[in-house]
Amino acid sequence: MTSEICCGWMRSRIRWTLIVLMAAGLLTGGWRMWRARKLDRLRDDCAALARDGEWELLETKSAEWIRRGVEPAALYWQGLALKHQGRFLEAEPVFAQVPLEGPRGIDSAVERMEILFHVHNRPLDALSLGDELLRLDQRLASPRRHRIYFLAMTLQRAELAEEILTAIRLGVDLPEHYIYLLTLDDLAFQDAADVTRRWREASPDDVRLNAASEIRRLQLARALWLESPTESLGEDYRRVRDEARPVLEASAEDSAALEALLLLGVEEENLEDVERWLSQVGAEAAQNPVVWRVRGWYAARQGDYDQALEAYERAISINPLSVQSRSEYAGLLRVLNRGEEAGQAQVLSARGQELISEARRLPHVQEASADLLLRLANYLRDCGELSASNGILRRLQTSA
Repeated sequence: MTSEICCGWMRSRIRWTLIVLMAAGLLTGGWRMWRARKLDRLRDDCAALARDGEWELLETKSAEWIRRGVEPAALYWQGLALKHQGRFLEAEPVFAQVPLEGPRGIDSAVERMEILFHVHNRPLDALSLGDELLRLDQRLASPRRHRIYFLAMTLQRAELAEEILTAIRLGVDLPEHYIYLLTLDDLAFQDAADVTRRWREASPDDVRLNAASEIRRLQLARALWLESPTESLGEDYRRVRDEARPVLEASAEDSAALEALLLLGVEEENLEDVERWLSQVGAEAAQNPVVWRVRGWYAARQGDYDQALEAYERAISINPLSVQSRSEYAGLLRVLNRGEEAGQAQVLSARGQELISEARRLPHVQEASADLLLRLANYLRDCGELSASNGILRRLQTSA
């Protein structure tokens, strides 16, 4: 009898245990289903709020999502909400928490790169992150466009031309990229001095940024003096030149700094300085078309016309659109009684100069008209830059 009672008690206990476990399972499964539905609603709500530009509500909703469980997408929406409210310093570390290779990783990295570049004024850190992005997908537009802008601002002409041609090949080019190619001789920007100054202040020990800032400051002072040649502005330019020279000399291993020193020597007709700096041209500077143009100028002044012709031809081969190189080359050809070739070089130079003058009258290079771009495409073709010419034609056809 006792054994039967014990067995009955055990069976009852097992039955109740199974009932409790089944109820717990049902509750757990129900909670999980409820949580999954809640997260799905949060995902949908965040996407809708971002689409509608409801940034404050998106911040609240994404914060609720993060409290329920930190997910890459939740962090991305949180960073985006902060960014669009102008809270860049808060947004950047949020984007940094999103793993690069995962959901919203590339989107978050692009957003972070742009904050580093434009808000923190740390282009080198931004471009390092951009390189990681391009290793994942070389067709990503933003990292490549930021690299092109940086190379243009820091006057890295050979790398800039190569990067633009890559952007054209990949179909991530912009209209201003073709203007950069056209104006590769000087790469003038109205805000260049201010932009490079901010970069220099954020990274004061970087040789390239120091050199770029001094060059742009020097260019601005010279442009102001040439535009209004008063004694006061002339004194300002000479003062800036005297201040810039030692900085550039200390940075002469940088191609842009060495180029600036060469151009100062040409401006001052100082053959000794030009010879000294030409003797220091390394592998990087040897791909700079301006360096070869100065070689041509120096050789011509020395009466070595064969070497001058070779130097000008090298400058034009590196930068076929160079108005100044073609003009100086035409002048040398006239000295050598090669009038027909000189005329052809001068015609191309004049066409390029006309396009440059028109481009500089634009409020912004993004506002280049279809007519200007078409004439630029023809000029590019006639100078031998077929891929760039075809790139413009492709853009015009797709926008028609």
